[in-house]
Amino acid sequence: MPLTDDAVREFRTHWLPSMTDAALGRLITMLERNDPRLVRNTWTGGSVMGCLATQAAWNDARADEFGVRAGPRWLYRVAGIAPMHSNVVRDWDQSIEHPFDAWQVRGQLLAMLREEHESRRVSSCPADGSESCSTASPMPIAIS
Repeated sequence: MPLTDDAVREFRTHWLPSMTDAALGRLITMLERNDPRLVRNTWTGGSVMGCLATQAAWNDARADEFGVRAGPRWLYRVAGIAPMHSNVVRDWDQSIEHPFDAWQVRGQLLAMLREEHESRRVSSCPADGSESCSTASPMPIAIS
């Protein structure tokens, strides 16, 4: 089952505007690679493993003091979502039950993240339409 309409709306209105460029890049990279460090059904799985929200928090200086509960704290304090009521978290966690669902959800999230990345890149272009924007390199992707 793909992301529900409520999850898409939540991701677009709360998650994406709250993410730093570094978090955006990190999640794009992890989803593109189907990185096993991007976990489901738990906020964290180890020192480098974490869910969508945890990965976003770990790449956000505003969340430096959140510690081991970085994911739910980032959702609540930065994105303004009660973690236990997040449609995105629910759909992400449930998608693991069926491989095709996991693939669909991953694809939907990746498409929205790429769209946001492109929107930020274009909005940072000079208003005069100079060449420097059209040849700008993509946002650096944080890899750790």
